[in-house]
Amino acid sequence: MMYELVIAICTVAITALTAWLAVHKANQLTIFRIEQLEQKVAVHNGLDRRIVALEAEVKFLRGGDRG
Repeated sequence: MMYELVIAICTVAITALTAWLAVHKANQLTIFRIEQLEQKVAVHNGLDRRIVALEAEVKFLRGGDRG
């Protein structure tokens, strides 16, 4: 009886540890992916702003709305 109880407790502990490790690793991967996406968005936003500024400058250099 005591032997079975020790095995059951060990099984529960190992299962809980394994589940926690799996969730922790998945959480780290999700955080990494979000950080990578944020960096890509920042690059895109910077490029978008520069294109708008360049379009305005080209329009000005061409003489405004003479079109």
